[in-house]
Amino acid sequence: MKSATLRAENFVFISILRGLAALLVVWSHLSGFWLYSIGESSGLQNIWEQWVTGPFRLLFNGGDMAVIIFFLISGFIITHVSFRETRFAFAVKRIMRIFPPLFVAILVSYVAYRLALKFNLYLPGIHGEGLWHWIKSLFLLDGFYQKDRALNVTWTLVVEIYFYILTWYFLKTTKKSVLKSQWAMTGVWALLASVTVSVGFIGQIPNASQLKMVAFLLIGRGIYLLYSKRISSFDMIFNSIVVSFIYLLDTEHSKSGFLLTPGYEPVVGYIIAILIFIGMLRLSPSSLSKPLKFLADISYSLYLIHLPLGILALNFLHKRHISNSLSSVIAVVVSIFGAYILYKAVEKPSQKYARKIINSSKFKKFSLI
Repeated sequence: MKSATLRAENFVFISILRGLAALLVVWSHLSGFWLYSIGESSGLQNIWEQWVTGPFRLLFNGGDMAVIIFFLISGFIITHVSFRETRFAFAVKRIMRIFPPLFVAILVSYVAYRLALKFNLYLPGIHGEGLWHWIKSLFLLDGFYQKDRALNVTWTLVVEIYFYILTWYFLKTTKKSVLKSQWAMTGVWALLASVTVSVGFIGQIPNASQLKMVAFLLIGRGIYLLYSKRISSFDMIFNSIVVSFIYLLDTEHSKSGFLLTPGYEPVVGYIIAILIFIGMLRLSPSSLSKPLKFLADISYSLYLIHLPLGILALNFLHKRHISNSLSSVIAVVVSIFGAYILYKAVEKPSQKYARKIINSSKFKKFSLI
């Protein structure tokens, strides 16, 4: 791989992938998932299945592959920024990145849920089990107690946080010995992930069962370490093989036959996601179109907000007998508009406030940690 100019803003391929993956997740929910839930179809969805998800055997309308791309992106970028951040700065930035937009998305989901109860709407992907359930969901704790999360898509945030914790804990080791830290993180993850699938009652906890998915962030981390010439090709490939093997064993133990489910084998989508990521990295495009930059910027807010806003829009349009194809397109547009507002009003200001906290004299003693 070509030598890196190690500034995150130069990773144009990351922005391209982030924007396209976000759009793919949104489409998979507001077209495929919605239509499957109500037992209907559409012309656009049939074309999508005929030419994309069918031939490439993509699970969940392609959304599963998009999530893996997101995990690879996070493993790559989080590793990159960790080399220039203290533990304090790393923690503050991740907390302020994840939770303020999440709080708003949960609030919007709660409002959508209450509207659904009042007007008899159908909201797949959003579940209410009392006010305490919603309060726990603000901190991603609902997946430790209930089978169904208040907002289904938040399961991926739990996986991300597991990786953040590993990165934070091994931050000093990473700066001293990169290869040692990679294997240490792999070892701790492998042990914990194997325990969650081996101990029956732990494996039944949704948040615990997702620990095995950290494998893809570790692979993304390994790709970055090779790209930045911090480890050799052999070390990266060997580590990725070990990580993949452990993931395969844990997944087979918890869901026998899942990875090779006839019709839409998840393992195929995983391989395609990794190949797309590496292919885009090798291409290293130098320019980014404004639409893709826009989608990349709002991708996290879009991921969070598209279910409550998009599904509400679909209910409204369905009751008025608007065609399913047009309804899905309108729902995507509504979600993008809502995501832009969330990005401008909450996500961007919270990131700015994180930098203010880190640079504040009040926290100066923590800035060295």
